[in-house]
Amino acid sequence: MSILGPFVMESLNILATLFVVAIGIAALLVVLLLIADVGQTKDAIRRNYHCRIVQSSGRSIPLDELHPAPNPRAAAFAPERA
Repeated sequence: MSILGPFVMESLNILATLFVVAIGIAALLVVLLLIADVGQTKDAIRRNYHCRIVQSSGRSIPLDELHPAPNPRAAAFAPERA
């Protein structure tokens, strides 16, 4: 048997070990993301205020300032439209 045989087998052994470690890390990441998602108590969109709009004057304003979220309490007491 040539000297290349043990080198190839050792390389395949290392690659197989790295593959198993990568699969384990991916599975751990999926479990952590699932736990984080289950533990979330509010909608994520309510906490995201990072979107900004640049107006024609060059002023940058938050999107929630330009288009505020509707207030359900105010809508409940508002007079009905005809």
